[in-house]
Amino acid sequence: MLPPSSTTSPSYSSKKPPRSTQVVLDALGAVPHASVQELHDWLRANRPKRSAGLTTIYRTLHYLVQQHQVQRVYLQDGQARYDLLTKTEHPHHHHHLVCTRCQHVEVLHDCPLETLESLIESAQTKFKLHYHNLELFGLCESCQAG
Repeated sequence: MLPPSSTTSPSYSSKKPPRSTQVVLDALGAVPHASVQELHDWLRANRPKRSAGLTTIYRTLHYLVQQHQVQRVYLQDGQARYDLLTKTEHPHHHHHLVCTRCQHVEVLHDCPLETLESLIESAQTKFKLHYHNLELFGLCESCQAG
């Protein structure tokens, strides 16, 4: 489950996509788990004629999160980071394994929490979940060897 997008993003409601949508999607394809500043830097270096300002990138990301094309995540550094979502990811999200030494991030496409969600939302607890987030921290294979 994804967190509600309105709680941490600028207000932006539009039925049509921002003009910068494809440019931001291209940057996300090139820079996985990117912060807004990293996307801005990549666009300035690689698409100077089609680059976008920080405000435009924030608005575009907000739109893409609402459209379930992008997922906002918070990794070890505490910054909001953004990932492209594939059409096969269900229910529209994925989780991460984060190396605490080299900061390498691996994606878990399958959600190991679906069964737990069902148990929590059972009639016994009467708790309605809105979203969850799972990032696991440890050492990647390379850092374990070194």
